Amino acid sequence: MTEQESRSLHLLRVIAVVSIIICHIMQYYKNNWCQIFNIGVQVFWAMSGYLYGKKTIESWHEFYLKRLLKIYLPYIIWVLCVFVVFYYSGFKITINHLFTYLLSLQGEVHYFAKYGLKGLGHLWFLTGLWGCYLLLPFFQLLRRKEYLTLFFIVLFVSIILYGSILFLYSYYLWIFGFAYLYGWIDEGRIKNIMKWIVFVFAVCFLLTTSWEHLQNQYYWRLHHIFIGLACVILFVNLSCLLKKHHLGGEYLVNASFFSYYIYLTHMVWIFGPVSILSYMESEILGVLSVIAATLLSSHFLYNLTKKTSLVLFHETIKSNK
Repeated sequence: MTEQESRSLHLLRVIAVVSIIICHIMQYYKNNWCQIFNIGVQVFWAMSGYLYGKKTIESWHEFYLKRLLKIYLPYIIWVLCVFVVFYYSGFKITINHLFTYLLSLQGEVHYFAKYGLKGLGHLWFLTGLWGCYLLLPFFQLLRRKEYLTLFFIVLFVSIILYGSILFLYSYYLWIFGFAYLYGWIDEGRIKNIMKWIVFVFAVCFLLTTSWEHLQNQYYWRLHHIFIGLACVILFVNLSCLLKKHHLGGEYLVNASFFSYYIYLTHMVWIFGPVSILSYMESEILGVLSVIAATLLSSHFLYNLTKKTSLVLFHETIKSNK
């Protein structure tokens, strides 16, 4: 991947996390158009799949260890902090809540989802992400097979026809898989066909977007699937037109890096026992307060995660001596 492609995806990641925060604030105020901004979630799935499709992972042990430190560690630190705050706010935390979040099962739709908490509901995303990570060895293995393209096309079509599988809403896995395929295959006829199919469907959904349509879950899932994929493909293909100094340089990379911490922390200030918006009569002041609290808490979480990982890493070295 070129530096320009990398920077364009950094920009898209920042746009996606801002979009998700806007979506949740609009949800709180019961704005009917909030669903439009939820497309940032599909952008994250597509971007993650595309980036892993560009890689060849040599050591799965090292890969999963790094994912635990980068993804799970800040997640569990934040969850435990929120549990403490909720407990002292008078909210009853049960063993089922602890089990669900410690194992990151909150995104499972048939049983554990009922133990999701307001303020942490958005973390269902992590359940699906772990599912994608567990499938990565299978995806990489299939690179050697001639039927790889057909396999992913069948998966992608199946989600359009069906919608979900046991435990998870599977269309997120298919977005990840389709983007993985697009990132892996070389430039050529098949890649161009995939690109233009996504663009055509995305444009069709954009032209037919209405509030009535977005109330239909089947419609908005397909709407978000194609537009999310189209955003990633568009940013990758237009990256050569974006000059380095126009992309924010180091500031953009840092903002992109912090987007995960911002995603983890923002929801608790919008919904739940410590919602800032519920105490603010002014919507503008409420939104500004949410932004400030999110930036401060994400910075706090980053520093706490960094210190914790240094301790864990130090102890690991000592135990191996």
